[in-house]
Amino acid sequence: MILYDGSADPKKLVGVNLPDGLRICIQNNGGVTFLNYDAARGFKHPSRDLAPHSCSLTSLTAVSLPTAGAGAPGGGS
Repeated sequence: MILYDGSADPKKLVGVNLPDGLRICIQNNGGVTFLNYDAARGFKHPSRDLAPHSCSLTSLTAVSLPTAGAGAPGGGS
């Protein structure tokens, strides 16, 4: 399950939405369920509606981490 508290910094809103770089986009999540439990408004209007999060963002650059035992500190080598 994907849980979202529904909170957003009002200073960062453009109109009523966050700008693309700050949005939470959820797509192709298979059978995983979603709940915006609306903590920002006192839990009064929880929602399972994914429509506000049906978007896509530019992919980030991949990050490579050393594997354990490959000479990394604490890797046992």
